[in-house]
Amino acid sequence: MKRSNWVMTIERLKSILPAPLSTDVLEYSKWATVEAKLGTHLPEEYKEFVTLYGTGSIDDFLWVLNPFSTNENLNLIKQSQIIGKAYIDLRNAFPKEYKHNIFPEENGLLVWAVTDNGDDIFWDTCGCPNSWKIVVYETRSSCYHEYQTTVTKFLHGILSRELYCDAFPGDFPSNNPVFVPIEQ
Repeated sequence: MKRSNWVMTIERLKSILPAPLSTDVLEYSKWATVEAKLGTHLPEEYKEFVTLYGTGSIDDFLWVLNPFSTNENLNLIKQSQIIGKAYIDLRNAFPKEYKHNIFPEENGLLVWAVTDNGDDIFWDTCGCPNSWKIVVYETRSSCYHEYQTTVTKFLHGILSRELYCDAFPGDFPSNNPVFVPIEQ
């Protein structure tokens, strides 16, 4: 995705999900350390989202993981290890139901968000990071939903109700979605 496209998508998202008034300012160079730990580049618009919004939830339901969070439950690196291992265990036990690879396997899933219901939201890491599609696994289930879109387009689509995800409850999002930051 071209920079102008994801900047426009971030602006559209901010129009329905205002960013918090203040977040810790991230030095862009810190992303290189995160990407080195993960062994992959991350989508630019995801990095912009984390930089603008920080750590928190959307409507106290959907939590975008932040690699800089000191809360291990919300840390992208830590949760990618925990959720990735759990998925591999399920795939080993039920290979017909759990067919995806897990990052760092080739074209593997890499978690970037979770919900209070236990749904896991992944990138499918096939191709260029700026064009990774979204895969939502329902809680305690092998049912999943794929979206040919990026993080901010997915969030904008869900919050504007232009996009629907069967995994999410009917009362999400609220009519006026809010980002609820948490203290680090």
